[in-house]
Amino acid sequence: MTNKTYMDNIEQLKAHNKEAEERLQAYRDGGQVMVTEDEVDQVKKDYEKYQKHWRVRRRATLEIVDMICESVD
Repeated sequence: MTNKTYMDNIEQLKAHNKEAEERLQAYRDGGQVMVTEDEVDQVKKDYEKYQKHWRVRRRATLEIVDMICESVD
């Protein structure tokens, strides 16, 4: 690679870093809406509920597959 390529990459990274710093500063200043504790709790409850249903379906599926495998010679 040439020096020009490296310099272009450095400029791109500096621009990306500046954008990230601006977004971070918006959060630090409180200008951005943060997620409330109630929303976090609701998402956790939903996740646990869906995970429970997934486990039940997975267990039933594995039992069916096991029964089929035992039947096949």
